[in-house]
Amino acid sequence: MTNQLDVRPEAVHLSNPAELFSFFDGYLDYTLDFMQQAEDAEAFSNSISEHALFLTTAFTQKIPMFFVDEKDFGDNLSSRLKKSLQKDDLVLENSAILLKAKTEDFVFYVATLMVQQFMELIKDCEEKQDSPSVFELRRNAFVQDWVNRFLGMDKYAE
Repeated sequence: MTNQLDVRPEAVHLSNPAELFSFFDGYLDYTLDFMQQAEDAEAFSNSISEHALFLTTAFTQKIPMFFVDEKDFGDNLSSRLKKSLQKDDLVLENSAILLKAKTEDFVFYVATLMVQQFMELIKDCEEKQDSPSVFELRRNAFVQDWVNRFLGMDKYAE
């Protein structure tokens, strides 16, 4: 028996809906942190871009501590996201440049779209003067919708 502690971090399985929910929820928490800490719009934008790149990497490159099933990874994910975003009119069918983008570029676009929609959710809650509990309910529904979109569940099932 050793006196050393095992300090290895736990692996995250991003094809598990609960773990992906937690991952996306944390992603949005960082967005709020960036918003509060940013000195100006450019600093905020740079932070969001860097964080979106991290999310992109998790779904397009094999990296330690992040496990993603093949059906939820790379080209397979990109194809599913393109279909679901087109269906919801979030990407126009005539947006050839975006639809022909490399997988990494498209997943990056999706990561920034998620943040953009989250910012719109915050603004809408502020305008409606929603209570913190209503905001949390709306945020949880928002995150669950993105989990469903990424994993092809519920209305995004193929």
